Amino acid sequence: MSHETLAKALILTRGIHFTEHALEMAKANGAKGQNLVYNAPKGHRIEQFRPQELLLRGEDGYQTCVSAVAASDQSAVIADVENGKLKLSANGCEHIFKGLSETIFVPEPKYYSKYTSSGIPLTRLISACGVDEMNIWPWHDCAISKMCTFCGINKINTKKVEKSIFFTAKKKREIPALQLWQNSRDLYFKEMNEALELAINDDCYAEHLHLILISGNLKNDELDMQASIYADISKVLNSKYSKRFTEGIVAVTAPPSSTDALHLMKDSGVSTVVFNLEAWMPDVFASECPGKNEIGRDHYLFMLRKAVDIYGWGHSWCNLVLGLDSIEDTLQGCEELASQGITPSANILHLDEGSRCKKQPPTAKEALHFFRNLGDIYLKYDLLPYYCQLALRTSLSNEAYAGRIKKTAFSDPLNLLP
Repeated sequence: MSHETLAKALILTRGIHFTEHALEMAKANGAKGQNLVYNAPKGHRIEQFRPQELLLRGEDGYQTCVSAVAASDQSAVIADVENGKLKLSANGCEHIFKGLSETIFVPEPKYYSKYTSSGIPLTRLISACGVDEMNIWPWHDCAISKMCTFCGINKINTKKVEKSIFFTAKKKREIPALQLWQNSRDLYFKEMNEALELAINDDCYAEHLHLILISGNLKNDELDMQASIYADISKVLNSKYSKRFTEGIVAVTAPPSSTDALHLMKDSGVSTVVFNLEAWMPDVFASECPGKNEIGRDHYLFMLRKAVDIYGWGHSWCNLVLGLDSIEDTLQGCEELASQGITPSANILHLDEGSRCKKQPPTAKEALHFFRNLGDIYLKYDLLPYYCQLALRTSLSNEAYAGRIKKTAFSDPLNLLP
């Protein structure tokens, strides 16, 4: 029975609360703390140290990674220490956690404590999500015309943006992005190359290295410039390390205005582009993603389809947020995208620092129902989930594809949930 997948679903939908003993254990064991790349759990500043993720291992040895999202209410999963080991509990779910053979903290990569020769922390340039996903993020803020309701990137990264020595998306800026990039690119590449040399052979990337080029968006009318900057960075990454990246370079951005920009990124060595709609239904997209709505839902869909033509079947990705739309509407959107060669997935909604979203995460049963069907969609259209289950920490698409949520002749995993 896939107890690790059920436990992951409970943590992602209910959130997790760490007792003082668990936080002390995390720090003593060298757990990875919050990297503050995209969002941060509400209350992360109150706690002296909050781990970013956990590893959950089932009785048959299958292991997955889960994000330590903030507790949403009294039904949260509790992480405590018992007999020197991490113990999880939640009302009515003790039988699920007893089915885990091990629960441990994701360790901090060794490079997190390192600096470049000029004194810049490597985590300013590179960070890890999950175990083996490497994020390259050239800037830390987002200049889209209106922020998505669930995103807190500009709230948590204020200090980093103010102290940036490279580049910032900044909404209030006189100089065009491409000129600003030209002014800072040499320094950026010097630091990025040095940081990569120190990070790339870390133990966490021994089996996989899922390379993601990601940042906030530039201004709505600068997205072709963003594609050009990404192409610049991709050329440098590929010139040294192309054989190390499990999927090649995955570039996450808003869609540029022209297909020429898609070709530019492809020619630079980008293997997959990611244009995340976040919400599927037009009215929900407009209310929850107002800046993306100004770029245009139709434009997102058009460029996702064009990317299939340029990058190939399954190399145009679109992520959704499970909980913004109804489960069935999200599934319908995934089916429509997949039928055109666009790989869909969804992160379970988590209410983070800076979030203005009024919606609530789905229940664990709803999430598992969705991902079970998403796994069938992947098989139907010959698509693969993103990365691996040790990288994709806020989604169950890898678990679904691996059959961890399937019904058998004797049982249905969903029946174990309250």
